[in-house]
Amino acid sequence: MMTIKGSVLTMTTTYITTLPDEAGAFLEAGKIIGAHGGNITRVSYNKAVDVHTLFMDVEADIDAQTLIEEDLRRIGYIRDTIRVPHVLLVEFSLRNESGSVLPVLELISRYHFNISYMSSRANNTPDQMFRMGLLVEDPVQVNEFLTECTNLCPIRIIDYNESERTLDNTVFYIDFADSLAWTFGLSRDNTVELMRQANLLMQGLDERGEEPRRIFKYIGRWADMLAGNMGDNFQPRISQYELHNGMILHNIEPPCGSNTYILEKGGDLLFVDCGFGLYEREMLQVLRGMFADFDKRHKALFITHPDIDHVGLWHLFDDIYVGAEAYQYFELENQGLPNFREQNPVHAPYCRISRILTDYTTIPPDKLHVVGDAQDTDLFAKLGEVTFAGETFTFYRGNGGHAKGEVVIVSGDMIFSGDIVVNIKGFTDRQLEFNKVAPYLMTSVNMDSKLATLERKELLKRYPLDEYLYCPGHGAVLRPGIDKL
Repeated sequence: MMTIKGSVLTMTTTYITTLPDEAGAFLEAGKIIGAHGGNITRVSYNKAVDVHTLFMDVEADIDAQTLIEEDLRRIGYIRDTIRVPHVLLVEFSLRNESGSVLPVLELISRYHFNISYMSSRANNTPDQMFRMGLLVEDPVQVNEFLTECTNLCPIRIIDYNESERTLDNTVFYIDFADSLAWTFGLSRDNTVELMRQANLLMQGLDERGEEPRRIFKYIGRWADMLAGNMGDNFQPRISQYELHNGMILHNIEPPCGSNTYILEKGGDLLFVDCGFGLYEREMLQVLRGMFADFDKRHKALFITHPDIDHVGLWHLFDDIYVGAEAYQYFELENQGLPNFREQNPVHAPYCRISRILTDYTTIPPDKLHVVGDAQDTDLFAKLGEVTFAGETFTFYRGNGGHAKGEVVIVSGDMIFSGDIVVNIKGFTDRQLEFNKVAPYLMTSVNMDSKLATLERKELLKRYPLDEYLYCPGHGAVLRPGIDKL
C-alpha cells in the first residue's frame, strides 16, 4: 500500500523473516529498519507457518525499502525458500456481460499466479459461474489474494490444500460469510463487511489462544435461529393485562430479541422497546392484527437501553424517548464512531456482525427526545418524566452494568426494567435456546457483570417483586405476589 506523507511517497511492505532462535534476533532486525528510516507498523508471529517465522509490516519510502530488504537478506533473515506449488480451485460469480472477468484476470496477473484450469458457461441468468485452477505456492499470498477477490465478486473455494492453516482460516471465514449472506439475502457491501468482521474475530481469537471454530459454531447457531424464526415461523407469545387505570398492557415476546410492550388507552399507543429490525414484516402483521387502524395511530417509543435487539424497529414510531447516555450512544453511531459496546474490542466484531444480520440502522438524532440530564450520575437517580394518556412515567438512570445508556421506567406500581431484570424462568423454549447462545458470542451480555449484579439487587430492593408489576426485557411479566425470579 502506497501513501504520500508530505511530498514523500511511502509504502508498507510485509517482510516474512526467519529469525534465529537466540536473544536479540528481533532487535537486530529493528536496528536495520530504524537505520533506514523505516517504521514497523505491525508484527505477527505465526507458528502455523514456521516456529521461527515473523511477519513485519514496515512503512518507509521506496528506496529505503530496497535497502532494508538487502540488509535483512545479508544477515540471513530473508531467505528464498522453495515451496511446493499446489492448485487452488476457485469459483467466481461474475455478471453475465462483456468484460466482467477482466478485473479477476488482472488481479491474478498482479499476484503472478498461473492458471492451470478454466471453465465457464452462461445459463441465461444475470450471473455466470467461472471456475479457475490457480497454481500457487505461498499460503500467505493466497490469503491476501482471496481477501481482495471478495471485494470484486462473490467467490467459493472448491478445493485447496487443507494442510496450510493460514489458507484454511481464510477459506473458512469466506465460506462462513458467504453462507450467511445467502441465508439473509445480504448486499455485496454487507457481505464484504461481514467477511472483514469475521476475519477480525478469528484473528482476535487466535491471539487469545482460543479455538475459533467453536465460537463460529455458536454464531452459526445464532444466525440459524434468527433466520429460522422468520415468516410463518415467527410465533411470538402474546399476553394482555388490564391495569387499574383503564389502560391495557400488551406484551409481545418473539422467539429472538427483546420483549415489545404496548400500553393502550384511547387512540394512542405507547411502546417500550421494539425488538430486532429483521422482523419488521412479521411484527407489522401482528400489530395490525391487534390494533385497528394501527398505521394511522400516533405511536411513541420508550427505550430502556440501546442494544440492537431492543431498538431495531425504531422507524415505526412518531416520537422516541431515551436517557441522555443512550442519546450519546446513538450520536456516536451517527458520527460513524464505535458505540459504547463496540469500544470493547472483544464485543465489537460480534456487535457489527449482529448489525448486519438483523438489518440494524441507527436512530437519527432528530427522532430522539432526551429525558433528563447527563450530569446526573447516581444509581437510579431521577432523570425526568413523560406523560402518556394522563399517566406519568418516570425515567431513572442505571449504572451501565448491562449496557451504558440503560434506564428504568416507573409508572405507579409498574416497572420497565430492561435487561437489568430478565425473567429466565418465564422464557419459552425457543427464547431459552436463543438466549443461551449470546453469552458465548460476547463473553458476557453485560458490559460489567459485577455492576450489573449490584444494580439488579438494588432495583429489587427499592421496588420489591411482591409490590410491583415487573416488565422485564426478556421473558414473561412478573406479577406482584404471584411470580418469582
